[in-house]
Amino acid sequence: MLISGENLRKEFILEKQPFTGKPLKVYVALEDVNINIESGKTMGLVGESGSGKSTTGEILGNLQLPTSGTVFYEGKDITKLTKAEYKEYRRNVQYIFQDPKGSMSPFLTIKEIIAEPLQIMGLVKDQKTIDHLVEEVLTKVSLPSSFSTRYAGELSGGQCQRVAIARAIIVKPKLIICDEPVSALDVTIQGQIMELLKDLQKEYNMAYLFISHDLGVVNYMSDEIMVMQSGKIIEVGEAEQIIQHPKHDYTISLLSSASLTA
Repeated sequence: MLISGENLRKEFILEKQPFTGKPLKVYVALEDVNINIESGKTMGLVGESGSGKSTTGEILGNLQLPTSGTVFYEGKDITKLTKAEYKEYRRNVQYIFQDPKGSMSPFLTIKEIIAEPLQIMGLVKDQKTIDHLVEEVLTKVSLPSSFSTRYAGELSGGQCQRVAIARAIIVKPKLIICDEPVSALDVTIQGQIMELLKDLQKEYNMAYLFISHDLGVVNYMSDEIMVMQSGKIIEVGEAEQIIQHPKHDYTISLLSSASLTA
């Protein structure tokens, strides 16, 4: 198993006792969530806004800590990884966010944005090599090399999402956590981005955690689907099984509002 979460629970303290700091009101965002993602496969995670999808992804990527439960990367508890092992984990788990433009500095060129992971992780220091790698991934995501001197504010939403994908794949990760990567795009661009992600997955043998509120989009992308409601996994199975034979009323309601059933 590439990455997994066992018995994940996440609580957010909404109100504390003013003198002792003892929690008075707690919001449980995740409760007893178990998730497994295999190498080269796509796990779809679907649910309405506030269901805990993004929190699950952020915990798997160590962007936030669970209140309890454990994340394992290649069988090892990520809190017990050595410095070298954690560096590999950090390299191999990348993100694509819903708002790519918001995740990019407006003061950096596209080349600088894409090259950032290489430099932060100290993977490549030679500028000539960096320039070559940036040009290579721009080609992979079907953007001209001339875009390297532009800024995020000069690009469309779809172009920014392609830049975000290029930034994620430049370190050749094993897993990309895709958090609502197409929901802000129009339908035509959605299709293009999903096809691009599928093509890159085949080429690089990457795994995806594909998060969306749209069951149709998740079905199109995924090998397996997990349905989340109010911080709990209520249904899980192969994509075809979930679409053709949903067991839970909530899954049926998500299916009725799906934009795609491909």
